[in-house]
Amino acid sequence: ISIPSFIVSDYDGENLRNAIHASGTFVTMAWDLPQRSSVSYEMWTSSEDHNGAEFKRDFQELAVELRESTTFKPRYFIYDGIYQDCYQNVDCGSLDCEVCKDLCILDGRYCGPDPDNTFDGVKGADIVKENLRQMCIFKVLSKSTDAVQRKKDQGKWWCYANAFANNCYGEDGKMDSSETFAQCAVDQMQDVGIDVAAVNTCMSDAGGTEC
Repeated sequence: ISIPSFIVSDYDGENLRNAIHASGTFVTMAWDLPQRSSVSYEMWTSSEDHNGAEFKRDFQELAVELRESTTFKPRYFIYDGIYQDCYQNVDCGSLDCEVCKDLCILDGRYCGPDPDNTFDGVKGADIVKENLRQMCIFKVLSKSTDAVQRKKDQGKWWCYANAFANNCYGEDGKMDSSETFAQCAVDQMQDVGIDVAAVNTCMSDAGGTEC
C-alpha cells in the first residue's frame, strides 16, 4: 500500500478533518500545468564539468530548435573565496596561501576546484577565468536589440561551449599549462565567429582575471 503525503494549510486541513468526521470524504488532487507561449530556463554548469559537457553536447541541437519559444541563460558554479578563507590571503608565502593563489582570482575573491587535484598544469584559477569567459561570451552574444537575431546569436554559445569541452578540456584537451588552455579558448572563439576583443573587454570590466 502506498499512501502519498501532501502539505496543506492549517485552514484546509481543518476543513478536511471536519468533512471526514461528518460523512467521509473522497479527495482528488490535481495540478494544472500553465500554458505559455515562451518558456524561460537556466542551466547551471562549469567549464570543468565532464558530466555537464556530455549533457551540453546532447542538448545543443534541441536548444537551437527551441530557441524561438524559449529564453535561455547559463549560470556558472564559482566558489566564494571569503567562505574558503582565501580572500586577501594569496601572498603570505605559506602553503595555504599558495593553494589559494592556484585556485582563485582577484586576490582570492573567486575560486574554482583544481581540475585534476594535482596543482600541475591547469589550475582552479584557470577554471574560474574560463567560467568568466563563457559568461562574457553569452553577454556579448546577447547584445542585439532584435529578439530574433539575439536568440540566433546566442546559439553560438552552445557551439563554443561544446567546442571548448571537446578541444580544450576533453581527454585530448590542452591541459599542460594555463597559457595553452587560455589560447585554446581563444582559438575556439575565433572558429565559432565570436568577437574576442569584445569578450576580453567584458572580462576586464568584470574586474579582470589577475590572481
